[in-house]
Amino acid sequence: MLEENRKGGLHHNFFLVETDNYFPDKSRKNRLIDLDEIWENYKCVNMHDDHLRYLSDTLIWIPTYNSWKNRDELGIYFYSTTIIKKNGAIIAKKIFENWANLFLNGTENFELTGSYCSNSENHEKGYYNKIKINRDEFVEKLNTLSYYCDEVIKSNDKKSIWHFGI
Repeated sequence: MLEENRKGGLHHNFFLVETDNYFPDKSRKNRLIDLDEIWENYKCVNMHDDHLRYLSDTLIWIPTYNSWKNRDELGIYFYSTTIIKKNGAIIAKKIFENWANLFLNGTENFELTGSYCSNSENHEKGYYNKIKINRDEFVEKLNTLSYYCDEVIKSNDKKSIWHFGI
């Protein structure tokens, strides 16, 4: 299962991490991240980029920490690392729960409208990508992310969610 989730390409990976392992002195300076250590020690929620982008208008409301810029910001960084701490987890939990509840109303398999695509020569002959969704798998991922948020909230920042983008 672990190797199955360890996908490259257009996938995002979310981990519930013991924060003190990476911020031992409570400062904002993190040590180098050993990705193999993260993969071996923490469970992962893996989500395709198309699925996460569908939710993106609401993900920008989540307070996050950008470890590369060493500052607090808003939103998920699609091409880098995002850390969600307690203040962001409070909002993210509601967002993931509400998306999960909404998608529970769908059929077992359904399609969502994705990004608009066209070639550089003729934009009028473009089309919208169709995102195929298995309801139960997608809702399970959203509920797991909501659970991760709940764990972060209860831990009082001793845990955090680490997102590794594409």
